[in-house]
Amino acid sequence: MKRPVIVWFRRDLRINDNPALFHAASAGSPVIPLFVFDTELIRFLPSDGAAFNFQAEALTELAASLKALGGRMVTRRGDVYKVHESLIRETQPAALYYNRDYEPYARDRDLKVGSIYRQRDIEVRTFADVVVHEPQEVLTGRGMPFVVFTPYANAWKKLDHPKPLKKPRPMRSSRLHTGGVLSAGELGRTTSIGEPAVHGGEKEALKLWRRFLRSKIHDYAKNRDIPSVEGTSRLSAYLRFGCISIRRVLDDCIKLQNAATPTAVSSVGKYVDELIWREFYQAVLYHYPRLLNQSYR
Repeated sequence: MKRPVIVWFRRDLRINDNPALFHAASAGSPVIPLFVFDTELIRFLPSDGAAFNFQAEALTELAASLKALGGRMVTRRGDVYKVHESLIRETQPAALYYNRDYEPYARDRDLKVGSIYRQRDIEVRTFADVVVHEPQEVLTGRGMPFVVFTPYANAWKKLDHPKPLKKPRPMRSSRLHTGGVLSAGELGRTTSIGEPAVHGGEKEALKLWRRFLRSKIHDYAKNRDIPSVEGTSRLSAYLRFGCISIRRVLDDCIKLQNAATPTAVSSVGKYVDELIWREFYQAVLYHYPRLLNQSYR
């Protein structure tokens, strides 16, 4: 029997167009979908628990979607490095697959986790996912990072944009101990709000996105800055947690631009500009991590 592949979920809590999951399922080995409640990361996150409850909803749906494909989600809580070391001893994996993250803590963590596997001659494969174009892809003619948005956006738009992947193949998973999905209260956090404005999960993300595409995006340029009008997509949290693929969002926008009226084309273009702003900020933080704590100049 083939040794399993661990797919480490982080900011990609979905089934569709998930590169790490897609390629692991295509490899034909048993798949161990893993999510770690990283106690060190949790300690530094904002104290309000709303985001943790959103994450719990997304993870609950993800576990059900994986089960429908034959997979079984494994969750563990604790020191992320010790969790991986323990899972290696427990499963003797052939490889670790995950989608790359670009924030300073994540980059340092991923480097250390990767070394744990490589020191044991276990393959580590990583994939682009959080952004359409990774920070090192969008550079000046001299190979330097952009620090001004407009030239960054112009360079970004000239690149060939990757297409969304298909749904992953059915998979096999080992039956391992799992800690379940932990909500805010179970992680020692409380929420300051009552009923949340949005609920986590891929299905909810796709529902909001389809609704926005049908009508609201056509007037986005006009309505996006009017507080009394619900003129935005409300996808921020879903993109942050990866409940919807950024490639799917961009691909749908491009298709709509090719078929829409001139006014709608302008509004869709404005929405795409906001997606590029999102990537610009991540690129700046990637190249200049000191900006977490100080100004650029």
